[in-house]
Amino acid sequence: AAGRSLATLQEDLPTDADGLVRVMPNVNASLGRSMSGLAASEDTSPEALEKVVQVFDCCGNTEVISEDLFPAFAAIAGCLPGWIFQLIDSFARAGLAHGIP
Repeated sequence: AAGRSLATLQEDLPTDADGLVRVMPNVNASLGRSMSGLAASEDTSPEALEKVVQVFDCCGNTEVISEDLFPAFAAIAGCLPGWIFQLIDSFARAGLAHGIP
């Protein structure tokens, strides 16, 4: 839920859960190389948080971050790999267009 804080999400969701966790993996998860950022609400138990970390560790690296860092993390780690891949593809196509095999 990009752009939505943990507090807002908690207002919108049932409250009978053991806390709430926001996670931002990236496209590299499909290769097991994601850098996932994870922010947990204050009522999330350490045990529940560890289980979520274990799930996302299967997709790469997981870092627990504070909620206030989540928007910046999402913008950088969530989007940057896609932009980099696009840039590399553009350079490769330009090379081909200029005769570089």
